[in-house]
Amino acid sequence: MRPDTRRMRLESWAELVQEWKNSGKNKDEFAESIGMSSRNFRYRFTVLRKEAPELLGEEKEFFMLPIPQEESTADPEPDREDQNVMTICIGSASMSITNQVAPELLRVAMEVMMSC
Repeated sequence: MRPDTRRMRLESWAELVQEWKNSGKNKDEFAESIGMSSRNFRYRFTVLRKEAPELLGEEKEFFMLPIPQEESTADPEPDREDQNVMTICIGSASMSITNQVAPELLRVAMEVMMSC
């Protein structure tokens, strides 16, 4: 699909989402009222949030978190095999962490993600 065609499609989806927000209905009720399946409406909403959040009045935000400087006796470059990686997704925000993350840093990062 051409980029300009894709953009026009996303803009029309954004208008639909705005209609939903103004309707006072939940997503399923709104989709039913316009003759669209709930699954299709949720798909469009998800794609729009990922590809063009600015059309919804949302901007992708990036946060810089201070990393506490702690003295550690741990190996500065532990073997990759020793690290378990977990990705946390909340709304449109995601964060990948290892089992080496400091609990306080994780707490602060989660608070920031929850506020997005």
